[in-house]
Amino acid sequence: MTMKVKFRHVRHRFPPYPRADTISATANTNDSTTLNAIRRHYGWSDELIKKASKECNLAGEVAIVTEVKPTLLLVPKTNGKEDVTYLIEDLIAAANKIGTRILNFTHYGFSPRKKYPRKELESIIRTMSNHRTKSTIEEICWDVDFRRWKSLDNVWTTHIIWRNSRARALLE
Repeated sequence: MTMKVKFRHVRHRFPPYPRADTISATANTNDSTTLNAIRRHYGWSDELIKKASKECNLAGEVAIVTEVKPTLLLVPKTNGKEDVTYLIEDLIAAANKIGTRILNFTHYGFSPRKKYPRKELESIIRTMSNHRTKSTIEEICWDVDFRRWKSLDNVWTTHIIWRNSRARALLE
């Protein structure tokens, strides 16, 4: 099954995607992060999320948090690595394990950077559009910081989508 991606502008808050059965977020509980906004919105335990985030980052792999609803997939911090293929493959494997159908991908919903990291985005899109990638995920709601839309759009349209028919299929 081919995943479909829908990009959604986000303005400094976490708007839940009502259809999502799973949320993926970066395991970062420092100050004003997307994960903290998600936790506050759903009223999840601060202690649980901090502990799960710490363990996720120490292990360097995706953590499945089933104690909350929707189910949370924590992805370790990239720490500046440009090729995040292994993390996206791990994220998809975790989503498959729990039978995720609709994923709210929140990792780019708030970004203090001026531009999104091009190589990191290319790595993600390349992995998602790989014909060997099998997944239960039918739809991804990809949150995008409204201030960084042009940065994402430039990567998507000028570099990837025109070179990769599988990447184009993600949007169809």
